[in-house]
Amino acid sequence: RIFWVCGEHKTSARELLWDSAGLQPPSGLAPCKPEVVMEKSARGFPKLEAFMRRMDDFVLSGLSPRCERLQGLAERSDAMVSIYAEGARFQKHIDNPNKDGRVLTSIVYLNSGEPWGKSDGGELRLFAEKGQPPIDLAPETGRLVLFWADRLAHEVLPAQRRRMALTYWW
Repeated sequence: RIFWVCGEHKTSARELLWDSAGLQPPSGLAPCKPEVVMEKSARGFPKLEAFMRRMDDFVLSGLSPRCERLQGLAERSDAMVSIYAEGARFQKHIDNPNKDGRVLTSIVYLNSGEPWGKSDGGELRLFAEKGQPPIDLAPETGRLVLFWADRLAHEVLPAQRRRMALTYWW
């Protein structure tokens, strides 16, 4: 299941677009697609809203001035909360093959219960350079993963228990 946490950024909700075409505009990215499964402001989830604001500050004020590829970012996309049921996976893909302005993907894992074990599956598999073996990252609660949205192929391996993540893009 996918839930979109819509808005919480600068662009007017009346525009009903997703991301910019090409470079990010100075006014920011537009809000959710109208066909979303569910939309709700982060204001109903104060801890989620606080985390998103901290991530915005980290990327826009911390990383962006120090990383040439991130300079000029206006803001992030809407947030996606994904909940993988037992046996669910996500096929290999690149988040932004169309170069629509998103360059950085962020994922933070929100799993509850016992610590994540190897038998739980659900790893994020990152495909590095050709000839290099893929890298598997367990979805450990609180783990933050950042990678290039327009360059890095990745997939989610089958989960053997419920797996939750918050994802958004800059």
